Amino acid sequence: MRNPQLMRDTLAHIEAHPDEHDQSMFARRTPCGTTYCFAGHAVLLGDPDAQFYWVGYGYPGVEVSDHLDGPTMNRTGHVHIEEYAAHLLGLDGDEINDLFFEFGPLDVVRQRVEDILARWAATGEEQ
Repeated sequence: MRNPQLMRDTLAHIEAHPDEHDQSMFARRTPCGTTYCFAGHAVLLGDPDAQFYWVGYGYPGVEVSDHLDGPTMNRTGHVHIEEYAAHLLGLDGDEINDLFFEFGPLDVVRQRVEDILARWAATGEEQ
């Protein structure tokens, strides 16, 4: 199910807290704090109970307690951030690529969100 409100809320949060945004990594812990890309912020806002976990070179995933009808959880109950964010936002494959794997500045991300929302509105999917 499409979730235009979460799309708008995620963009608004990033615009209000640009120092917490880094589109080049789903999530990254640094000595100065933690940053997230659009997908990471969508998980934070869309499921406040989700727990991020860190493996290897800081590559994060998400531990979720709810049963999911979409993202594939591994045997420990973890799912990749981009899969869970796509599930929460209601994105399809092309939209995932357009939004999550766009490593440009915030104005480029903003335009991608606006483009997706406009497509949803034009096709009646923004409900």
